[in-house]
Amino acid sequence: DDSRWTLKYREMDDGLIELIENTGIYVNESILCAGKRLSKDSKEYAIMLLLEIFSVSALSTCTLTGAKASSCRTEDYEVRPGLDKKARFVLLASVERHAREKRWARLHTRREIMKHRKDIMTTLRNKMT
Repeated sequence: DDSRWTLKYREMDDGLIELIENTGIYVNESILCAGKRLSKDSKEYAIMLLLEIFSVSALSTCTLTGAKASSCRTEDYEVRPGLDKKARFVLLASVERHAREKRWARLHTRREIMKHRKDIMTTLRNKMT
């Protein structure tokens, strides 16, 4: 089950940089630099990375994990695909690293992003429609 289709950049190209070395997850270098400079907290930085790592079509159709919602009780519920798992973990690791560098308030970054994932995905979908 190949989820790399969810990535905005699937291979290295001019103007791109690997977000974390040897991961194969690429972002636009100038957008990354601007995002690092302008983000005020982990949530803003994570949203910037979501928009830079994943394609618009993936963000508008996928759930974060591709798992069926625990609140869904119907058998015929269609589960939407999830965003690339490796890219999600690289995003989280990058947010944690940058938060330490910026000395932002210590957050449980993974928990915070998971807690806000629905808000983030809704915001992204609204911006794209």
